[in-house]
Amino acid sequence: KRGYRRVKQQLLLGAGRDRELSIVLAVKGPEHVRAPAAPTPPGPAASATGGLVVRAGVAGARYRLGDSIVGSGKTLRMDAVPVGTYKLVVSAPGRRTSAREVTIQAKRTLEVTVRMRRRRGARRGGSRGKRSASSKNSNDPDQTLNPFRKK
Repeated sequence: KRGYRRVKQQLLLGAGRDRELSIVLAVKGPEHVRAPAAPTPPGPAASATGGLVVRAGVAGARYRLGDSIVGSGKTLRMDAVPVGTYKLVVSAPGRRTSAREVTIQAKRTLEVTVRMRRRRGARRGGSRGKRSASSKNSNDPDQTLNPFRKK
């Protein structure tokens, strides 16, 4: 589709374990994105707009404002957001999802800092990298077995 690039990736999953897969379609182009439709009814105040800056500080963070996905990355900047109250949801792989209500006021920029806490059991540094010594000795049924290892 125009404005998107095609990506093909093979995933290898172990049997018997739940996995999470997130797919985000991001439009190529400038960092600023179009705001979602205003949640307020149309009228003279509906044409008033404000700004929104959200700092999650986590690479791969995804931002939803109201019913629209509005961006991704460590920081989100939006201009011309229609005045009103929205539900802001920020999520990232390996982190707890954060949700809160934000109110956009005319001719003002609201700045929000979101603390993205790690999910229980999420490893530092993501899923890449070497396993720690303690995980090598675990009873993980998906762990690779070494038939030549001495017990």
